[in-house]
Amino acid sequence: MTVYSRFHDNVAYTDVQWAETFNSVHLDGVDAGLYNGLKVYANTPNAMNVLVPTGRAWVQGRWYYSDAIQTMTIEAADATYTRYDRIILRSTVAGSPGNIAVAVLKGTAAASPALPALTQTSAVWEIPLATITVTAALAAIATVNIADARKNLASGSLGYLIDGGGVAITTGSKGFIQVPFSCTLIGWTLLTDADASMVIDVKSQSVATWPADSTSTASIAASDKPTVSSKKLARGYCTGWTVAVAEDDILEFVVDSCATITRATLQLKFVRTN
Repeated sequence: MTVYSRFHDNVAYTDVQWAETFNSVHLDGVDAGLYNGLKVYANTPNAMNVLVPTGRAWVQGRWYYSDAIQTMTIEAADATYTRYDRIILRSTVAGSPGNIAVAVLKGTAAASPALPALTQTSAVWEIPLATITVTAALAAIATVNIADARKNLASGSLGYLIDGGGVAITTGSKGFIQVPFSCTLIGWTLLTDADASMVIDVKSQSVATWPADSTSTASIAASDKPTVSSKKLARGYCTGWTVAVAEDDILEFVVDSCATITRATLQLKFVRTN
């Protein structure tokens, strides 16, 4: 059995020990919302390259920062087949010193192309920033060829209050919120003012189909709806949900059943994806 603690005065720690510690509190990914978030975009005019803007990130406990736009060259397209390239952050531990840098990971052109594999070892660790679709005979990379593949560290919750005005909450739609950014839903918390039971469905539609109608609003909670039973507080994960929510999507909150409860707050926990 190994037991140890960090950090203490008058003790020298290695790069590996620092990284191991930070990796336990910082997941791999981009610090969303800081600078330009390392979100890869097309050059103007379009060319066989892409631009990586300013931003910060963490890779296996090591910190990366860039304060300048970087131009990444994409190799010439195959004459016949499509390939997928990746724009990545590559952390190289070996060397004096080791470093983190943006790189292009070239794929293989094929009738059914696949993404090139990321290297993730103790010596080299790569995380994705974007996928570049290099179609046959492509002469320049445009926005349509770039797919965001960043993992983001910014997280939080979207809250919604349902108030019965002093009487038991009735069933049915209770209102809407607009999602200000793309995100992935990871969990929920339901808090009520009574030890009773309640089930809330969460529905979604794109802003293009707003206002809601029976054909454009669909449940994203499936059979795992936020539920509290004979208590005031319940938590859960978004298991079985449609968890990807786009910027400006409209979420609708619908009470399927309720007994006694007059006020309830539903919080949806998320990780930002842009």
